[in-house]
Amino acid sequence: TAKGARRIVAEGYCPDWSPDGECFAYSRGVIGHSGIETVTVNTRVTRLLTASRLDPSWSPNGEYIAFVRDRQSALPSDLSTERKTTQQRFEQREIWVMKADATEEPRVLTKGHWPCWHQNSKEIFCYLPGDSKVYSISIEEGSQPNEIIWCPHGGAAVSPDGKLIAWGAYFSGYLRLMDRSGSL
Repeated sequence: TAKGARRIVAEGYCPDWSPDGECFAYSRGVIGHSGIETVTVNTRVTRLLTASRLDPSWSPNGEYIAFVRDRQSALPSDLSTERKTTQQRFEQREIWVMKADATEEPRVLTKGHWPCWHQNSKEIFCYLPGDSKVYSISIEEGSQPNEIIWCPHGGAAVSPDGKLIAWGAYFSGYLRLMDRSGSL
């Protein structure tokens, strides 16, 4: 553990801060058996928002949390018992969105992974299964993904305004930067 670091959550990973910095959402459990929880930094109070989910991403306006769902079942007890880590294939993942205060049921947006918010908090960037392209999708119900650009390596980072895309070339060891048209 890093010098001076304090453990505040057991079995937590992939944290994402709320825009106000008062709490963060994170995956609780182990890969393959995780849910989304929040923890308030000052009080250390945790709250389970939903089970069978991972990789939370807080919207810039603080109203929503996007996350990934592996299409497998997990019970709340799975989040607190020791489990073997099991990584699901990307083809089995879906992007969901929910109100950060959990006042509405979570809902599926599309199959996909690696959700990343646009600064307007109304659009999410993601990858679809088996595809090397970055897509955007509105969080409005019934929306369909729109192809943005071919990007051969997963994990591209889209700028908050949606204009630039950075991605790593795994084999060459360098990062690339391009605009939505594919140039720069």
